[in-house]
Amino acid sequence: MESNFTADTLHSDELSYISDNYKVILNRVHEAAANASRDVRDIRIMAVTKTQAAEKIAYAAGLGIKLFGENRVQEMLARLDGSEYDSDAELHFIGGLQRNKV
Repeated sequence: MESNFTADTLHSDELSYISDNYKVILNRVHEAAANASRDVRDIRIMAVTKTQAAEKIAYAAGLGIKLFGENRVQEMLARLDGSEYDSDAELHFIGGLQRNKV
């Protein structure tokens, strides 16, 4: 997937922060799977997109993240068109739903 962000939109340190953190998380997952004698392919990582810009989400999707979670109804509805994600990405609503948001 080709991400739809530009260098003008986001600072490179913001993008490297995402990439660096994802690498740390992947390493921790691999270590934990090995310590638990589990197959790392059975473990999925969810990126929570709460309050994040579409460009950051597209960048994360470009890194290979396929599972995304959103806990704000308005933001999830805005993201349902899938423009930030590639075709095999999953978007899930996480957390509780407030009565006044229904």
